Amino acid sequence: MENKLKGIFSTLTSLCNKYNFKLKSAGINDNFYYEVYAKNTDGKDVIWFDIQVSNHDSSEGKPFEPILTVYGNTDQNNIWLSDTRKDLTLKDVIYFCNKIASLCNCKLVTHSTDNSKEIYIHHLIDLEDLQEFKDFKSLEDVEKMINLDYENDNNNLLKMYKTMPDYYKNNLEKLYILDGIYTVSPDISKEDAELIYSICEKNLNENVNPFSISHYLTDHYTRGNITKKDLESARIGDITEAVFYDNLNYLKPISDEKEMDICD
Repeated sequence: MENKLKGIFSTLTSLCNKYNFKLKSAGINDNFYYEVYAKNTDGKDVIWFDIQVSNHDSSEGKPFEPILTVYGNTDQNNIWLSDTRKDLTLKDVIYFCNKIASLCNCKLVTHSTDNSKEIYIHHLIDLEDLQEFKDFKSLEDVEKMINLDYENDNNNLLKMYKTMPDYYKNNLEKLYILDGIYTVSPDISKEDAELIYSICEKNLNENVNPFSISHYLTDHYTRGNITKKDLESARIGDITEAVFYDNLNYLKPISDEKEMDICD
């Protein structure tokens, strides 16, 4: 999987983990779909939207842009975040939707639009649903929140880079590994962090996003889905394939007599 695809997957994983939305991935012929689910008012998980990404280039030789497909806004899907997700604030919801739009190289807007590079927030969240959040004031205020989020992202990134020592500027990939580890588990032990870091460091010469690898391994390691033995015995190719297919079987020891089943 190309770095761009891994970046989208890792960002979506972080967002869904942070805001407690279910994420599924599927793919065929180098086309991948990342599906995001939310609970409806009956407590059932329903697909809210997906993002399609491709390893292929267009006929013009340019990479395909990620494609957002919304299966219905929060009214049409009976999700009603203002009712089903009392833990979320309006700011949380705006931030989440803003990041989804950014992943698709689009801008989130508060008005109907024919611009292919803009996403009308109503397509994701019904305007009545937005208005039910107690911190809602007006659509103008929502628009200010969206724009402020863009500005903060840019300013924070610029400030971080300008104040970063030259050593770290020349070793950004190693920082990405640490970022992936501590994004998942801020309180992870030093021993476990060093273990995962050492495994990920072996992938620095591979065409793999270091954040994606460390995020994936840390998530499954801290949940007990993989063990220290699995990590230490895994080959670089095993790790890459596990993240690519989102399949931990690649990290599990197998006997010489049995072939690995790579299908879910």
